[in-house]
Amino acid sequence: MVTVLPVVGVDVEAAVIAALRPVLPAGTVVATEVPRTASGDLRFPARMVRVTRTGGRLFSPAHDRPTVLVECWAAVSTDAWALTASARQAMTSWDDELSAGVWLTHLSEGSGPVNHPDVRTAHARYQFLHELQVRAQGA
Repeated sequence: MVTVLPVVGVDVEAAVIAALRPVLPAGTVVATEVPRTASGDLRFPARMVRVTRTGGRLFSPAHDRPTVLVECWAAVSTDAWALTASARQAMTSWDDELSAGVWLTHLSEGSGPVNHPDVRTAHARYQFLHELQVRAQGA
């Protein structure tokens, strides 16, 4: 008889956001979406980090290896770069970091920071990709 282990699904975006918030400058919005006004227009704060899962693969029933895109906006390019450097340093140091009930381990840098201007706003933006290994607490 074969025992089938349940696949542990974790919200890696929520875990990364929860881990990044305390290490970034106060007032930085860290979210999966850019805030919008009541009329639906994008409302970029002075500093923002957006976290998006872009893919990955299941490594075992308890371990997932997601690829995460991190975009960092700020009104001034030097502030956007500083925000990027802080987020990147935090993520590369994760080695079984518990965040929002999820264990985060950094595996590799898919792409270092890229200066990727955002045509929708006057804000500077840098972005980078990282591969993580995650598992739910207790898995």
